[in-house]
Amino acid sequence: MSKFWEAQGIMGPLSAVDFYQIGQQVVRQNFETFIVRHSDEKTKLLDAGCSTGVEGWRLYQQGFQGEYWGVDNNEKAIALARKNLEEFPVSFSVEDVAKLSFPDRHFDIVLLKDMIEHYKYYDAILNELVRVTKQYFILSTFIKPSDAPDQITPHADWGYLNRYNRSSLLGFVTSQGFTVRTLVVQGDDEVFLFERQT
Repeated sequence: MSKFWEAQGIMGPLSAVDFYQIGQQVVRQNFETFIVRHSDEKTKLLDAGCSTGVEGWRLYQQGFQGEYWGVDNNEKAIALARKNLEEFPVSFSVEDVAKLSFPDRHFDIVLLKDMIEHYKYYDAILNELVRVTKQYFILSTFIKPSDAPDQITPHADWGYLNRYNRSSLLGFVTSQGFTVRTLVVQGDDEVFLFERQT
């Protein structure tokens, strides 16, 4: 069974034992450390686009004590995520991250990792995620935003590989009552931390 990308129509490693063999270790470790340090047993965390449960599994390995909820629109990925995290207090649902079923400000922390670059427009996704965020929204990008206009690039295999304008992207979220700072930059990866102020 393949460990990595695009196996069985799933983007990500297929089993928990493969999770530490994937890339972006420094990037992941930085935002995972932030999450663990800023949470407790009452924390509700949403992993938007959770795929096979990579982040949930890694967070629990590092001592996360809160409630993890994974959402993805791929039923096969969610089935594997349930198997990979069966020993932990987790919940999953198959739904579109641009049309979530949760009430406003339901989650203390919301994580979106390496997704918006694959979509032509990020407005609907980010609107929904900030709507359900109570305190922290972590946005991890694998194509660092730039000062140039949005570069919308269709990808032959899957969606898009876009590089967005930094001011527009960050301004979209901060205009909804959040402050922003960068958590980590490594290569073309960049992670932003948005904190709700209002």
